[in-house]
Amino acid sequence: MHRQFLYFIVFSSLYFVLPSCSSYMTDQQDFFSKFQRKQFKQAADLIKDKSEKEGKDQILFLLDRGTALFEDGDYKGAIDVFTKAEKLTEVKDYTSISEEAVSVVTTDKYKKFYPLDYELIMINVYLALSYYMEGKYDDAVVECRRINNLVYKLKAKGMKTFEESPFAWYLSASIYEIQKKYDDARIDYNRVMELAPSFKQAIYDTYRTARYSGDLNQARELEKDNPELDLRNYYKGLCKKCGDVVVIYSAGMIPIKRPSRSNDMLPEFYTRTYNVSNLSIMDKDGVNLATTSEISNLEAVARKNLSERVGMIVAKRILGIGTQVAIGYGVGKATHNEAIGVLAGLLVHATAQPDTRGWSTLPKDFQIARIRLPYGTQELMLGGQRTIVDVPEAGGKLLFFRDF
Repeated sequence: MHRQFLYFIVFSSLYFVLPSCSSYMTDQQDFFSKFQRKQFKQAADLIKDKSEKEGKDQILFLLDRGTALFEDGDYKGAIDVFTKAEKLTEVKDYTSISEEAVSVVTTDKYKKFYPLDYELIMINVYLALSYYMEGKYDDAVVECRRINNLVYKLKAKGMKTFEESPFAWYLSASIYEIQKKYDDARIDYNRVMELAPSFKQAIYDTYRTARYSGDLNQARELEKDNPELDLRNYYKGLCKKCGDVVVIYSAGMIPIKRPSRSNDMLPEFYTRTYNVSNLSIMDKDGVNLATTSEISNLEAVARKNLSERVGMIVAKRILGIGTQVAIGYGVGKATHNEAIGVLAGLLVHATAQPDTRGWSTLPKDFQIARIRLPYGTQELMLGGQRTIVDVPEAGGKLLFFRDF
């Protein structure tokens, strides 16, 4: 092995030894503290400059800032930030030789952050939601289709545990229904029903849009297959001078990555504690109107995604250990000092910590409840918080609620 290359690896590794005990989350604890206190704008402002500066964590700063802007209701700002993050992920194929060499010997935490597959999908989910809230329904539907196209590509690359996102299909169906494209809405609600059979709301939605679109065959099939839901009386009882309000509840926090309990050179997801379950939607008098149901469990998806990557990480770590031994031997030979060679090998090995970076402002899961309210200004209670909603005569309304 060339002497200059050996020295490069050793000194590069030494450069990383001192900061290796810190992590992105500990370094940005002020941001995360404000985020969890729901001071979303202040949190976004804290990392604005870092998100605009090129560096190994730029994409991560963009993702966290975009989430904070979205939760603050700055949907235009969120679109700008998430679009920039998406574009940066599209140039992922470029990796410097020095970055790659150091990461093989040490860890990927010293390379530019690149999202896991589920995180890539969530970029488009937040773009779709943001476009929806800006009233750009066609753009929102385009993002929904991009989500499912991305999933197909990931499946083709061997990510076998991935399924299409029922949450994305539900969003596109809701947009179609707002636009009175009932047959398109029926098709997408039907897809949600297939992908998330435990999410019973999709059965009501498929039935409703089947009746609206004149597809009485499917309506009769749904009545026959789901007698306990009494779909015929549900449809007859729909308020005619009311609009749909879809409450999207972002519950809890995605697990965070830390060194594995069984192998500290591998990452593992650790569940975070939180005091949330389902969200009750009440009227101003405290009468319960609906309770949210889970449509997408991000924690489960994240764990599956990481487990698919473990094999590749293990292979790289094995290669790294062999390289560390070779470096120690080479330095010992080059310096004619076996002790220095051993020390060099140990120093390089000390930097071999797993990459624990991740988009940690994501929720644990998404839940949905759908209610019908009379047109005009209505008052609701979400999680004990008073919320004013204007129900339009044309279309529907999305409400977001985040709790930890």
